[in-house]
Amino acid sequence: VSRIGSAELEATFEAVLQAFFCMDKNCDGKLNKSDMIMSLTDGPCEKSPAHVTDSRFKEMDKDKDGTVSFREFLFALTNWLGIDSDEEITIIGA
Repeated sequence: VSRIGSAELEATFEAVLQAFFCMDKNCDGKLNKSDMIMSLTDGPCEKSPAHVTDSRFKEMDKDKDGTVSFREFLFALTNWLGIDSDEEITIIGA
């Protein structure tokens, strides 16, 4: 059982939401491969190799429609971080 304070949970969710919207370069509410490429290759950070970007996009695009919804993005992150969706989480103060 994990114990997460509601403030911590809210801050984590806000960070994930910000990451999604930061990657959504054309502001359409979903990520396409172009959004991913620009997000992972622009900026001062180390560039992501094309095959890694392609692989990550395919992992996230569960319904294979060529875009990644916030839900798909969120579930991909939880899978990559090893968070079990069946794990019981106790919200402190709830």
